[in-house]
Amino acid sequence: MKLKLFIISFLVAMLTYSQNWKNYQVNEKGKIVGSMVIGNLNDTIYASGNNGSSLFNSFIYSKDKGSTWSEPKGILTNDYGSIAQYVGVKDRVYASLKLPTSDYLYYYSKDNGNSWVLDTIGLPHFYGIKSRQKDAFILKKLGNDYIVAYNSLTVNAAYYKKIDDNSWKPLVTSSSKVNYGIVSVNNTWVSLNPSYLASSNEYITKSTDNGTTWQPIETTGLPNTMYGSILASNGTGRLFLGASISSITNKTAVFYSDDNGKTWQNTNAETLVPFENNRYIVDIFAVDNKVIITYNTGFNSPVLYLFSDTENPNFVLGDTSGLVNNTFAFANVSFSIDDSIYINHYNDLYSMDNQSLNTESFRNNISVVLSPNPVQHQLKVKSTEDFYWNLFSILGETVKSGKYKNNSDLLIDFSNLSKGIYIFSTNSGYSKKIIKK
Repeated sequence: MKLKLFIISFLVAMLTYSQNWKNYQVNEKGKIVGSMVIGNLNDTIYASGNNGSSLFNSFIYSKDKGSTWSEPKGILTNDYGSIAQYVGVKDRVYASLKLPTSDYLYYYSKDNGNSWVLDTIGLPHFYGIKSRQKDAFILKKLGNDYIVAYNSLTVNAAYYKKIDDNSWKPLVTSSSKVNYGIVSVNNTWVSLNPSYLASSNEYITKSTDNGTTWQPIETTGLPNTMYGSILASNGTGRLFLGASISSITNKTAVFYSDDNGKTWQNTNAETLVPFENNRYIVDIFAVDNKVIITYNTGFNSPVLYLFSDTENPNFVLGDTSGLVNNTFAFANVSFSIDDSIYINHYNDLYSMDNQSLNTESFRNNISVVLSPNPVQHQLKVKSTEDFYWNLFSILGETVKSGKYKNNSDLLIDFSNLSKGIYIFSTNSGYSKKIIKK
C-alpha cells in the first residue's frame, strides 16, 4: 500500500514531464474485440484480432505510422488459427499462427497481407512428428536479414534462416536446447541460456559469424543468485538483462552491458520497483537511449513501468496517464518508429509522444549531498527530498537500505563493509558512486 501511495504521489509530481500516450483506436477501426496483435515493417503497422463473430484474424494496416488505416479484412482463415505475432524483416512481415491444436504455422507476406507464403520447411513438430503443423516458437529479427525462432520451453532448440533461404536450420547457442532470448548488437548475436550453464561460461554466449559458431562469454558483475529471463538490445551497442521471478535475489533487477555481455552493471530499477506481491518484469524494450521496463502488478493494481532516456540508464516511474489503468499487467512493448515507441495495451494500439520525458533535467532538480566520499566509517546523507534509498555492491547486491526524511541527518555505517565501490541510489532517480577506503 505504501508503494502504491508513493507511486501515485510521484506521478502527480511528474505530470509536467509526462510521456503523453496516444491512443489510435485500432480496435474500432479494425473491428477487433479481443486478442489484438500488432507489429511493424519499417513505417507500416499491422494489427489483427478476433472480431467477435466469424473472423479470428480481422486484419488492418497503416502505411503512415498509424495516421490512416486500411479497411479490415479476414486473413489466413482456412487454418482456423489466431495470429500470435508479427515480425518485420527487410521486405516482408512474418506472422505466427496458433492453431486450435496449439500447434503453429508460420507465414510471411510481401504485399501487406494480400497474399501469404507458408515458411515452415526445416522447423520441427513438438513431438517429432512429420507434420505440416510445427512447434511453438517466438520469432525475432536478427542482423543481416536473418530471423530466429526460439522458445524457452521447447525441446527442439532454436532455428534460424536468412529470409531468402529455402529452409530453417538448427541454431545451437550452447550445450542446452533452451533459449531465453537471442538478440543482435552491432554485428554480434548474443544468446541468454539457462543460468545453470554459468559454471561453463555458457550462461551468455555470442556469435560473430551469423550463428554458425558460438563462443561462451566469461561474465562479471552479475550476482550468482540472480537468474536472467529477458535479454534486450538497444541496437547500438548496449544489452539489458532482466531478472526472473525465480531468482533467489534481485528479482526485479535490470543490468546493462556495453561490451557485448562481458561486464554488467546494475541499474536503479529494483530500487524503484522492489519485489512484492509477485510483481515481476514482463518486458524490456530499448532503442538508442530510450528504455522501458514493464511489470506484472497483479489484479486490480495500477499499471506500472519504468522509463529512462539518459546516456547511462537511470530510471524513473513512467507516466500512465492516457492508458487504461486497471489491467493485470502492462503490455509488452512492441516496436519503435522514428522517436515514437508503440505498445499493444488493453486490446488497442498506443504510442509514446516523441517529445519524451527528459529524465536528466528532472534529476538535476534533485539535491542530495553525500559526504565524505571516499568514506571510511560513516557516510552522511543530506537532502531536501523524501526518498527510499539502497546501497548496492559492485555486484548489484543490496547491502543496506532505508527511508530518508527531508532535512534530517542520516548516517550510513560503512565500518563493517569491505573496501571497494558501492552505489547509493534512491527511488527518485538519483544515484552516486561511493568509494569505501
